[in-house]
Amino acid sequence: MLRSYLASDRHRILVLEISASESGMRSGPLIVSAAEWDAPAADATKQDGPADGLHESADGKGPDSQVAAFAKIPDKLAALARASFVGKQKCFAGRGPFLHLDILATAPEYQGRGYAKVLTLWGKDLARKTHRPLFVQAASRAYILFSGLGFVDIGPVSLPANQADEETAFLKALIFDPGNTRLRDSMLSAISRFLSRFTSDVIFPSRASRGLRPRSNDERRFLPRFI
Repeated sequence: MLRSYLASDRHRILVLEISASESGMRSGPLIVSAAEWDAPAADATKQDGPADGLHESADGKGPDSQVAAFAKIPDKLAALARASFVGKQKCFAGRGPFLHLDILATAPEYQGRGYAKVLTLWGKDLARKTHRPLFVQAASRAYILFSGLGFVDIGPVSLPANQADEETAFLKALIFDPGNTRLRDSMLSAISRFLSRFTSDVIFPSRASRGLRPRSNDERRFLPRFI
């Protein structure tokens, strides 16, 4: 599967490595996490073909395309790949050019250290630069990561019943839309500017405006301070 992605000019593969001292190994840097992005993905649902052809048989017979690359992978991975393709067809079709995170994986012994988050942030930055929405399909464990990074749930993608377990009975399709993010930030900025027009004396009237004498130095000593 990865070999087919490496041979494609539409996929971008990003790896995160740590130094030998960080990994405790004597050899060179160690790759601990990797991500594969379907960068163009403008009409991926048309180019990829029907999802049913992703896992035809163990002998790998099939057309000379990405479908053939999936023919020899294990059943469970084939089911996951098939569900991912179905998700693209059902959830993302008709939305124009977009980016899609096909693979995000971290070595088990290095999980929980923020490596996957770093790779995802790179994808978000690419989405902003290219002005394209970014889509992911995540199981329950990864859903927490993506929702915490500003991705919005747009619906479930079911796995075949005979290939699903309790954790991966379905995937969640999520979107990060840099356009909506810019609109939200613009609105927040406008609200902030509007509120800043009201001085502190308007919100918290000064003692002089209320006909009170200024506080003495001794009185000020016991006032709370914000650091």
